[in-house]
Amino acid sequence: MRLALCFAVFASPALADGDASWDAFQAEVAAACLALPDAPQNAAAEVSPFGSENYGAALITSISDGKVWQQICIFDKLSRVAELASPFAPGN
Repeated sequence: MRLALCFAVFASPALADGDASWDAFQAEVAAACLALPDAPQNAAAEVSPFGSENYGAALITSISDGKVWQQICIFDKLSRVAELASPFAPGN
């Protein structure tokens, strides 16, 4: 019982710190992707919460001429460099 209580008390701040770290990571990925020269001006980024082991990922969505455009942005966790893939065919 004491061990479980000890774990609960000491684990809580660590989990909170982890959440803050993932929030900061997601913000960094979104900012890096939207700052790319070829990113659309009116774009929004939906960031994958954790990415993969080596990469962060975001879905970049924009509207142009009444059509929805989507691109994938890949963010290298080691180098902190982002790249945009070419757009998917536009939707309505």
